[in-house]
Amino acid sequence: FYFFTNIRKFVNYLLTSNFAEVFVVFIVSLAGYLPITAVQLLWINLMTDGFPALALGVDPSLPDIMKKKPHPKGEGVINKRLTYLIVSIGGLMTVLLVAMFFIALKQGGIALAQTMVFTGLILFEFVRIAVIRSQERLGFFSNKWLLAAIGFSLLLQFAVLNQPLAGVFGVK
Repeated sequence: FYFFTNIRKFVNYLLTSNFAEVFVVFIVSLAGYLPITAVQLLWINLMTDGFPALALGVDPSLPDIMKKKPHPKGEGVINKRLTYLIVSIGGLMTVLLVAMFFIALKQGGIALAQTMVFTGLILFEFVRIAVIRSQERLGFFSNKWLLAAIGFSLLLQFAVLNQPLAGVFGVK
């Protein structure tokens, strides 16, 4: 049960985030803009699908794991509830990020709009981890690897948003 739950959290996180990434790029591209550059997309995947996602997979077991009923025989990792979560939360992330893009585009141009989506995707994905873990009633400090991974990723993202790396990533 412990491994199954962690695999489900891992899949939940990755599919929700990647759903939003794909649809933000698709929708904004239909309007004739590039919401993030290829380098930014690769960086997002490195920062979110790398260490934080792996660290989520080694979350400690749930406090009341022995009181839970077994999963129904034949139930896969992705069930109806998880599909609903992936589509609804990924859709909400998509709507918010597309809105952020067009508001920033109007306010400060394409570089600012891309920077907003670039950083917004990373931050939303880390918030998603926190929500998944709170639904499982896991304490904030219960997975030190996850805290270290998120902290390290945020530190690197901060470095990318500032000179001299800002020029490499085309952020404003």
